[in-house]
Amino acid sequence: MKRADLIISVVFFLLGIWVLWQATMLPTFSVFGPGPEFMPNVLAVVLLISSTILFVTSVRKAREAGESLMPDRAGIYRIAIIISAIFLYVFLMEKLGYRETTFLYCLVMFLSQWKQRWYYSLALSLALTISFSWAFGELLAVPIPEGVLDSILGA
Repeated sequence: MKRADLIISVVFFLLGIWVLWQATMLPTFSVFGPGPEFMPNVLAVVLLISSTILFVTSVRKAREAGESLMPDRAGIYRIAIIISAIFLYVFLMEKLGYRETTFLYCLVMFLSQWKQRWYYSLALSLALTISFSWAFGELLAVPIPEGVLDSILGA
């Protein structure tokens, strides 16, 4: 799975850069020594080094095996669906509500990525939405955006 390693390494490298950038907004020093910026910087550098090692290793192994690192047409289609669905999920969260958006996101992901019958995707999407909603809303007491169902059911 050299392609997956390559994609994961790039994603985590970008995440490491983002964490470094975000850490610059924290204080560098406190009264007792290194401030809140210290640990995110250390973890980001470890993430950058690890992802670089994974990237180089993936490229070397792919070259030795004579494989292409670029996905085929079906792979590009699946990647486009995932990225589009993530952006739509974030965009629609406040408009539709957490439960509705999570259900639609899970359903789209399962239908497009999972080779099962549609009713399995529907049932699993519903189960995950109920589980996540309960875990975040009730168990962890995290406020979640209310949607159409909340106003209809009065929840």
